[in-house]
Amino acid sequence: MVENYSLSTKIIALSRLKGMGRKRIADFLEEVFSKKGSYDFTFEDIYSSKISQLKNLIENDLTNSSWNFQCNKAKEIIDNSLEKQIVTINFSDVEYPKELAVLPKKPLVLFVKGNIELLTDTKKVAVIGTRQPSLFAQKMTSKITEQLSKLDYTVVSGLAVGCDSLAHEMASITNGKTIAILAHGLDVPIYPKVNRPLADDILRNGGTLVSEYPIGTTLRPSYLVERDEWQSGMSLGTITIESSNSGGSRHATYKALEQDRALAVLDHTLFKNGNGWQVYFSNDSAISLNQQLLAEKKAFPLYSLDSIFEFDKKMQAIKEKVNKKYIHLTTNKTIVKTNKQGNIIQTSLF
Repeated sequence: MVENYSLSTKIIALSRLKGMGRKRIADFLEEVFSKKGSYDFTFEDIYSSKISQLKNLIENDLTNSSWNFQCNKAKEIIDNSLEKQIVTINFSDVEYPKELAVLPKKPLVLFVKGNIELLTDTKKVAVIGTRQPSLFAQKMTSKITEQLSKLDYTVVSGLAVGCDSLAHEMASITNGKTIAILAHGLDVPIYPKVNRPLADDILRNGGTLVSEYPIGTTLRPSYLVERDEWQSGMSLGTITIESSNSGGSRHATYKALEQDRALAVLDHTLFKNGNGWQVYFSNDSAISLNQQLLAEKKAFPLYSLDSIFEFDKKMQAIKEKVNKKYIHLTTNKTIVKTNKQGNIIQTSLF
């Protein structure tokens, strides 16, 4: 008799199968939804799937018994995570962030430690930047984050050294509302090592650590890029304090544009009577991404208290868009839309 495993268990079990990455799993779930109107599936659905990798696995002795074995291993991961105070949620759970849920590409499962309620906070903003910020940028990161916290935002970042750390620190001590997205399992030692005390402070002050990777997963360079994508994806807007065109912050910055989220960058040129102007002239390559996005009018210039209030308005407009799309998504788990001929069609969460 096949157990009625939860969707989270099944997704993790699928991810344990050779060649089944996030994209192939999402394609399979969409296939299941198109047949059943839900994401609940059994081994029979895997057996009859048209997904090439699943067909190959079936041909190479993926059986009902071996599938149940993987489901039991996945259940162990979820149970062992819970023992470590790590909660597992999937894209269809009410605890899953709306901002991520409306994206066609998203982490299918999240592992969460700390205050899970922050994931569904309706005001989240990513604050990111270089690992080597200028003294001016360090000061502005703290000031901007403090003001955002006073506006009751949850600050999202990646726990990297530099701008990320400063944003987490200020949000943590101001209102405790900060989410750190990590590129490894939540039970392995925090990367980078220097920020392990900061991670403890975040949890102590009511913040949250999040990862799409199960316990025991060690960091890989590619995971850092994926982590950056979810920083912007979980937020209404992204603020890039300082970054060069080759800096790691460019990933989340450009993803914010792809995800149709508000984007702001610190505009050093508007601080003509302060250190920002000096940074612009003395080390402009370090802020080349800021300058490019401003020149292309792809980012909102951030430089004053009033500009933060204006960016808040832009994020509230994004919030309305997200809410409207989410309502459609959660109405029978479908989006209703029309094709070129005007006929009504339905698609799944993907």
